Amino acid sequence: MFMDRALPLTRCTARAARAARAAAQGFTLIELITVVSVLAIITAIAAPSFRSFIASQRIKAASYDLTSALILARNEALKRNGNVQVGRTGTSWNNGWQVKIVSSDAVLGMQNAVDNSLSFTGAPDRIVFDANGRVASPTAAVRIQLASTTATSNAVRCVALTLSGHARSSAGACS
Repeated sequence: MFMDRALPLTRCTARAARAARAAAQGFTLIELITVVSVLAIITAIAAPSFRSFIASQRIKAASYDLTSALILARNEALKRNGNVQVGRTGTSWNNGWQVKIVSSDAVLGMQNAVDNSLSFTGAPDRIVFDANGRVASPTAAVRIQLASTTATSNAVRCVALTLSGHARSSAGACS
């Protein structure tokens, strides 16, 4: 009988201990400061390479967008049996570009401005495709090199356009 009375007392003590442990869960201030400090150090180490990654992705996106515009212009020239051009907007390719029908100035496609930290080297003012899908202007093969003007990135891409009108984007400098 003495054992029966002790059993409920032990159960109450165990429940009280579990309740006390549950109420005490969490982080101490020292643990929180340590975790925040470690995260700050890791972020400081990773930030420069992250900037470089973002710059290279901007270059890649702009080169793909320009290649797509060139392919669209060639396809539209073939489809419409007329001249179609890809030309920069304003004074710089950084302001964007448009795909237009030469005879009517109807805009078929448009690219908004890209990041000013990009440089377009070797890009003519406009590229015209004739009814056969060949490059009518300029009269030489086009090689446009896209690079970042920031010192943190050394990523470079080349958009090459043959006289037959085939466009492609590749990593590395134009040769």
